[in-house]
Amino acid sequence: ASAWMDLWNASCSRMMAAIKSGEQYGHVVESLWDKVKKKSNPTVLGSGLVRKLARTRADLVNSFVVDRREWLEEQKQELEEAMEKKAKADKANNKKTEKATSANSLVISTDAPPAPEYKARKKQGLIGALRNKFKSRSHDDVQMSSRAEEDDAVSVAVDEKEHDDKKEGKHDKNCRARKTYSTAGDEEQIDAWGTEMYDMLHIVMDLLWEPEQMNERLIVIATRLFQWGIRLDHLDEIGESIHVAIRVILECPCAECGNHEWDDEISGAWGWLYGIIATSLRKTIGSLEKDHHKIVREMWEAAK
Repeated sequence: ASAWMDLWNASCSRMMAAIKSGEQYGHVVESLWDKVKKKSNPTVLGSGLVRKLARTRADLVNSFVVDRREWLEEQKQELEEAMEKKAKADKANNKKTEKATSANSLVISTDAPPAPEYKARKKQGLIGALRNKFKSRSHDDVQMSSRAEEDDAVSVAVDEKEHDDKKEGKHDKNCRARKTYSTAGDEEQIDAWGTEMYDMLHIVMDLLWEPEQMNERLIVIATRLFQWGIRLDHLDEIGESIHVAIRVILECPCAECGNHEWDDEISGAWGWLYGIIATSLRKTIGSLEKDHHKIVREMWEAAK
């Protein structure tokens, strides 16, 4: 009985603390996000985030972009293959459902127009035949010459491609793509980080008062971030980089009142919000780092 009461009291204390924090910071965070949306976009947020994070984690900034790009390409390829497979299945099903038309179902129409009368074609004279023959021969010569030019152009292109392939070595398409995408430009870094972090904040703010749904979405986001190279020891620096980027955005004078829109209250509210985000991300990423998903899958296969 005493153990149950201790558990109940601890649960109530945590729930009351969460409610109190929500009442204290919830409206501040909503106001914060409204100001950020008015003053910025994913590109602006990504620019500030990359500038701060690259000082200490330049390798992470680049590897995140490369891994994300490859993941998106794989997803696109899988989607195209699935669509192609579905199209083939639909085509096969349509062939099965088609019924052969029976002879009894044919209806002979009596309203069809009569067949045209046969008229003998006039024979060409000797001069006309020679003229047509000369025209066709000259046309064939022009066509053959144009074809020869096309063949020469194609052969040159093929020779150049074979030369490039020999020069490059026996690498498949994936190796060439990996080599091409080994580094990410500044614009691509800003776009990748800005898009993903802005979307994450947007989802969290939309579900701020729906914690169960928010946690479900953050599990999906954390799994994706893990696939793109994010680990537990990166989360604090990522949070600080987002913090600095938002602070710089709001420290710009307001277009309406001319005042700075960053203060200690907003700073505390951001700390509360990212604490919620980081707690959820840590659970999922920590579990993935320990391969819990593989262990559970192996246990289930053994149990079956």
